[in-house]
Amino acid sequence: MGKNMAMVQSSINEKEIQVCNKVKNLLIDLDLGFSSTERPDILVVTEPETNTDVIIDAEETVICLRMIVCDEKKNIEFYRKLLQANAFISHGHFQIENGKVILADNLEAENLDANELEASIASLVTAVAQNAEWLE
Repeated sequence: MGKNMAMVQSSINEKEIQVCNKVKNLLIDLDLGFSSTERPDILVVTEPETNTDVIIDAEETVICLRMIVCDEKKNIEFYRKLLQANAFISHGHFQIENGKVILADNLEAENLDANELEASIASLVTAVAQNAEWLE
């Protein structure tokens, strides 16, 4: 599921927990199911149509949404496709981290609303679906 991406943070402050609770409330308003993790600032949303996990890490000022897409493929064509795909993603971007391709988006926590959160999740899930053929 990719929990290890964000699970290494050593301390969590009260502001991060408050931001996470705000995200939980928005997800409930959107009728999107989520599960908690052992960290009180991280949620996992399973997008219902594709059964795809989106990891949400609540920081003090930013909400980080991340999906583990696939293992990195070390060839130039793969990198070219990643860069080209980035140009068509409305919210988020592909990045490489520790040998994994990650699809990520960051949202400002202070003025976050349900529409923005829903659009970000939908954009990430759509980007993976539209590029699934070559991301395998």
